[in-house]
Amino acid sequence: METNEKILYTSIYKYLEEAQVEDLNDEDIKFINTIELDTREFIKDIGIRASLKGYKYIKESIYVELLKDTKYDVKEYNTLITTIAEENNTEKYNIERSMRYAIEVLKNSRDYNELNKFLGKDVFSKYNMPTNLEFIFYAAEKIRDSKSKCNTFRNKII
Repeated sequence: METNEKILYTSIYKYLEEAQVEDLNDEDIKFINTIELDTREFIKDIGIRASLKGYKYIKESIYVELLKDTKYDVKEYNTLITTIAEENNTEKYNIERSMRYAIEVLKNSRDYNELNKFLGKDVFSKYNMPTNLEFIFYAAEKIRDSKSKCNTFRNKII
């Protein structure tokens, strides 16, 4: 069966090694699609608008962070942001700036206490907001811990 026929969602697969994508079985595809759906649900629930360019980069950063915990090899460059930049054919600082703006818009549009409660950490305040990578790590941690599907993650860890 062609790999393209098996894949329901495509954006997360570009971060996996090619040999692994070719060898994915139905259970693996279901697991990876679960990562993608959980991430999209989280971003929607927290309130990052899809119209912002940073939305895409935050979403993909969370994918990569969640994939690092699994048996799958992530195409790793120097850093998470460099990996995203390479796959999107853009510069690292463009991604940083877009993500920063999306987080800033989120901070200005929601109550700090509500955001902190949602993330499970005190990271937002009137004068503080998390760095891009802190936000990604907190989001990935929240997705791992809060979903009833998190047992699937734990079963896939090497």
